[in-house]
Amino acid sequence: MQDEILKFDLVEKEEVCGPVIKVMGVGGCGCNIIHDMVEAGIAGAELVSVNTDLKSLNSRMAHEKIQIGKKLTKGLGSGSKPEVGEKAAEEDREALEQQLEGTDLLFIAAGLGGGTGSGAGPVIADIARSMNILTVAVVITPFKREMEKSQKKIIVDEALKKLTEKVNNVIVISNDKVIENCENMRCSEAYREANKVLISFVNGLIGMVAKIGVQNIDFEDINTTLRERGKTFIGIGRAGGTDRAQKALASALNNPFIGEVKLAGAKHVLINFIGDIITKELSIVDELRKLTGDKASIKYGVVEDLSLGDEIEIVILVSGITEAIEIEVVNNAIDRFQKMELLAKQLVERDYENVDIPTFERYPN
Repeated sequence: MQDEILKFDLVEKEEVCGPVIKVMGVGGCGCNIIHDMVEAGIAGAELVSVNTDLKSLNSRMAHEKIQIGKKLTKGLGSGSKPEVGEKAAEEDREALEQQLEGTDLLFIAAGLGGGTGSGAGPVIADIARSMNILTVAVVITPFKREMEKSQKKIIVDEALKKLTEKVNNVIVISNDKVIENCENMRCSEAYREANKVLISFVNGLIGMVAKIGVQNIDFEDINTTLRERGKTFIGIGRAGGTDRAQKALASALNNPFIGEVKLAGAKHVLINFIGDIITKELSIVDELRKLTGDKASIKYGVVEDLSLGDEIEIVILVSGITEAIEIEVVNNAIDRFQKMELLAKQLVERDYENVDIPTFERYPN
């Protein structure tokens, strides 16, 4: 009887294991992104809003909300001063640490150029780094015309530098891309389109880990890929009909909000196929390898989702791009320098061997 009770207790205490994923929106723009994610019904992650402006924080939806800098700002915001946003986050550092406890993957969503996102974002990134949390920053930067000869450019550059130093990867969308792709939309709709792009990236990565498939990409695959130094690319494409896999791949590689991306020299590639996938459609992995080169480590997952009907979705995560290209460029430069050095040495040695012969006779033409 005692053994049966002990066995029953063990079953009761058994916990469901799996990666804990959180998205933390910081500042007004970040909280808007979280609000849109809640509206979109994003599953598989806890959505947390962080702000100094209590009125703005209360007006947006989120799973959890954290007001920072209560004593410093009294809930009135940071006044577009990043130093205030930074101090506000430090004031409530313990609350932020408690919120991040046990997190495996963190996305920090923010708009740069203001006070809270630019100031508190790097502090949260520093906390995550101290807790060894895999962290990706997804940020939106202001229009170039806003930053010309202004303090805002300094704020953006410094915030981006601090984030880059503390997170594993940064995904950036410029508001200039909003104008290029949404010039005839209302401002509110255009900004929401930019938010949708960031949300799709985050949701795509969450889906790689959270959705169980016929063939899975696990959290350690994501961990290895995102911790790779260098530039990272995330692409999502959906298509149906004839050659839908090729069309979905082309769509994933050509996001108008990101611009042209060269994948040559990449080190890690993860591809997730979602939908009613036919085996031959997996051959587009070979097409992707042509773009990355033979040295890339490529792994794919397949998730069956009949709700997509005739369409399929492809999510691509590529990392280590810049570093590989830079190494290749440096090696080529060294090779050219060594060849030039050898040629110069040969010319000098030849001149010394024939030092008694006049120059015009050594080089007649």
